[in-house]
Parts: sequence; C-alpha cells; structure tokens
Amino acid sequence: MVRGVQPTAARIWVRAADGRFHELVASTPVTVARNATGNGDWVQEIHYRTEREDARGTQAPLRVRYEVVVDPAL
Repeated sequence: MVRGVQPTAARIWVRAADGRFHELVASTPVTVARNATGNGDWVQEIHYRTEREDARGTQAPLRVRYEVVVDPAL
C-alpha cells in the first residue's frame, strides 16, 4: 500500500492494483499490489504521476509512505 504524506505542494497519483490511477491523500492508502499466493520472491514496480510544482518544471520530492499489509491467513 502507498499513502501520501502531508504537507506536499504537488499532487501525486499512483497506479493501483485495479489498474487505475488514484490520487494519494494522507487519510486513504492505495493498494498497489496483491500477492495472494505468498510463494517465492516478488518484485513490484510502482507507477506514478505528479503535477509540476512550479513553472520551471522542478519536480517536488515524492512524499509518500509505503506500507506492507500481511494477511494472517497466509
């Protein structure tokens, strides 16, 4: 899961497990991957989009927090 960290001047969207981009906000995590099988190594790329912070095109640092949620049934 990915969660936005406040405050940030730029808006950030991440591609969720459903394939759509969702805007990050501090109060709502976005699930970016699921591995229901629980077998072996698993590598996940996180795709994101941002708004430019200023007219010069300087990109703001990505102010996000990654969380791993483990299903106890695994």
